[in-house]
Amino acid sequence: MDILDEILSTSPSTWTKVPNSSYDDGYYIEKLHPDSVEYRLVAQGFTPHCTVKYIKRVQNPFQLALFKISREKAKAEGTRLNEMQAYHVIYENDLDIALKYTVDYRRYENSYELSHNQQDFIYKQPRFNKNITDAVNAFDKNIVRGQNKLVLTCDVLSEELYQIKTSTQADYHVNYVVCIE
Repeated sequence: MDILDEILSTSPSTWTKVPNSSYDDGYYIEKLHPDSVEYRLVAQGFTPHCTVKYIKRVQNPFQLALFKISREKAKAEGTRLNEMQAYHVIYENDLDIALKYTVDYRRYENSYELSHNQQDFIYKQPRFNKNITDAVNAFDKNIVRGQNKLVLTCDVLSEELYQIKTSTQADYHVNYVVCIE
């Protein structure tokens, strides 16, 4: 069994089994059917705030493995990290970059306004929103005409409870891409 098979053996039950070659770009992405339970579970948080055009599941075994290792390392060291859902906003032309380079916003084609906390830039970590409303509102500050608005739902290990502060790229991974209007 190779390392990818080992990682995939512990992947979420929602992931579609695909040939290992499907991960040659580092991730596999699959559009969810609107009638599926998984789609409805993801969409339910968005519907009061916006219209969901589509949802895609992101399967990145390498990033998920790093996330799990980071979580276990923190536990072993007695470090308290808060695991939470967070939201990262991008436009469609930045999706491949976001998924390939673990939401490294410095590589994006579009520029995105810095949050109120300039430490985002100092720590070179991506900006996450704690709730969907803030994520949707972030697009109002950064209008790019003619491009779909995407919200990446992520699991995040944060050093702080009330503000999302990550230390490394191993502290988060993308679960879904939600296209909104």
